[in-house]
Amino acid sequence: MAPAACSAAPDPRNTCHRERLSQLFQVQYPDSGDGFVFASVDGDRNSASVCGAGEQHLGYSGNNGGLDSPILHPKLGLEFDTRRNYRSNPPFLPDGFDPERTTFTLPLAFRTLANGRADPNYAGGHIGLVYWGGETLISTSDGTSNTCTVTADCLSPASCDAGICKLHQAEDDNVHGQLPTPPATRPPPRNEAAPTTPPSPPPYPPFAADKLDPSLSSVPTNQDIHVRVEVARVYSGRDDNSRLARVVASTHLAALSGLQTIDGIALQAGDTVLVAGQTIARNNGIYVAAAGAWARAQSADEAADLPPGTSWFIKEGTTHRGSLWRLQNVEAPVIGTSNFVISLFRQAVKAVATANLVLSGLQTVDGVVLAAGDRVLLTGQTIATENGVYSANAGAWSRATPENTAAGLTDGATWFATSGAGSYWRLNGDATPDASSIAISALSFPSNDVYFATITTQVWKEGSNVNQIANMKATTRSMNQLDPVVRHGTCAPSAPLCPAANPVDQYCGGIETDGFRYCYTGQQPKLYDSKRIYDIRGSTSCASGASCSGNQFCGIDNVCYAAALRTTRQGFTGSQSTASQIISISDFFTTWLP
Repeated sequence: MAPAACSAAPDPRNTCHRERLSQLFQVQYPDSGDGFVFASVDGDRNSASVCGAGEQHLGYSGNNGGLDSPILHPKLGLEFDTRRNYRSNPPFLPDGFDPERTTFTLPLAFRTLANGRADPNYAGGHIGLVYWGGETLISTSDGTSNTCTVTADCLSPASCDAGICKLHQAEDDNVHGQLPTPPATRPPPRNEAAPTTPPSPPPYPPFAADKLDPSLSSVPTNQDIHVRVEVARVYSGRDDNSRLARVVASTHLAALSGLQTIDGIALQAGDTVLVAGQTIARNNGIYVAAAGAWARAQSADEAADLPPGTSWFIKEGTTHRGSLWRLQNVEAPVIGTSNFVISLFRQAVKAVATANLVLSGLQTVDGVVLAAGDRVLLTGQTIATENGVYSANAGAWSRATPENTAAGLTDGATWFATSGAGSYWRLNGDATPDASSIAISALSFPSNDVYFATITTQVWKEGSNVNQIANMKATTRSMNQLDPVVRHGTCAPSAPLCPAANPVDQYCGGIETDGFRYCYTGQQPKLYDSKRIYDIRGSTSCASGASCSGNQFCGIDNVCYAAALRTTRQGFTGSQSTASQIISISDFFTTWLP
């Protein structure tokens, strides 16, 4: 690979994460150069020829003005940076990113592709996990300068936005330095700020940045470096990640066609229908109603769309309005082959009490005259352990199911209240009925952050240990199965730190919370990081009940979303520096782990 030019080389296939993937490649530096980024980018938003431009961002960001540029978020990168770029620029934390940096020659322009990196002070270079700048424009102001009235007041390519000169989000401010204040809603993943001194932690979790050269003296040129990357994507399993369907067919439908009436609702063409009760269970799923034959919704017509725990709120219906239904399959179903096990998980609530109530009697709550058996959500009890969902009764109330157990009160549990115009309420934090404080708040729209995936990335790097390299190459199983990390006794105060009587290949970890260091066996990752990434919120409304286009799904705020990293492309990007550099990358392949 010759990174002097645009050098993205993404996998031309659109591939799905399933639960996790494992990637392996071998790299060698004939010279020091600048470095490169191994990127996993969203396959739905980026083409096979996508390419960035940022010189000091190693081609991972920026717009080079050509076709398929810049690389659009969401994206995850593993950078191999062989040069230290650092610029002191408070108040950015740590110092580094400088959105006001300009060229030194006329005409003045922002150096948007070389605006600092706040690299760690590792003489031999570093590796680090990087994400993206976000969904909003990047402010170039320190609070007092770079104000504007019109775009002409700003240096190109910045533009005037709400009185501040701002750069396009494609410039990716999210380098090792961080903006001092992240966005209040839907914040992007933030790169970890690498410490000046490499940390010495216990095996888990290591830091998200590490030294490239173990000796910290020079770039490891003409050496084989074997790299393994595992990415786990957990998308569903939380109520507040639930999608929206107009109605649910809870019993068998004789035909999946025609504008039928289901649960009291006369269907219209384009309505989304959750089919959950078919005699042949592989025919269950999400369909788009039509006058003729129904088709599966594009947002749920392949395994990539249906990770375990995928769930749906039902928008309308005499019986099931506001109820929550969940896919119970332990693995993503194969369309046309796997049985779809979809069952009722949580009923709607009739009313919400935001002030303290006496837990007895058929009261009037939230304008609703309660009847025996009505489900009532309590959010404002004086004793917070009493909050939750109750079944109303003429006598004493009792907690409703499944909210009478800790399993029914996990973080993100969400309820739809049918009173008034209807509203959604979310549990904040795991809770145990009558034993822990239960905090429940209303979900506000349109500024919501309910749709996201959690991405956990681990990186292993090895140059000479034959056994460890062999394990890294066995990508059909995860590393924690191939070479699990096991803790043994405490380390000795002096060498040998780990007793010879213990198993071979032990190493002494860092100081742990109890103040001791322990001996370990097993191959620990060099990098470990876990971040929340938000799905792409569109501008199309699905309030009418119509389905969203393409692979998008309808959110409970009646806006269409595209799932982040539903599919990915893998490839390499290099610095667009004028200085040439040769990097040898070989043995690259990807395995989708079960």
